[in-house]
Amino acid sequence: TMLMDAESAISSDTLDLGDAGAVFVRADVLDILDNSSITSRARQGRGNAGAVRVEAGDLFLRDASISSDTLTDGDAGAVSVRAGTLVMNGFRRGITFISSDTLGRGDAGDVTIEADAVE
Repeated sequence: TMLMDAESAISSDTLDLGDAGAVFVRADVLDILDNSSITSRARQGRGNAGAVRVEAGDLFLRDASISSDTLTDGDAGAVSVRAGTLVMNGFRRGITFISSDTLGRGDAGDVTIEADAVE
């Protein structure tokens, strides 16, 4: 069991020409809450964000996020989530999401979600 709470983060970011790395998290039970995140980001410069992959038997996202994002000319990475049960709830802050986004000139990546059950 892995718990991410109180704005905790697992991330790989780039702030210049280099690329951010890939992020891979695997757990039997993964509970991500309270503005916590698993991300790869290109924040400035020309680098690309990396791919993000999460695998869990049970995945709980509560006011939390899994994403690959770019604010630059670089591309965002692909995001892949695989779970037996996926529960998403943004009941307090309304910010729960799984995404690949671009706010710059780069391209967003693909988002793939595979789950046996979604609540």
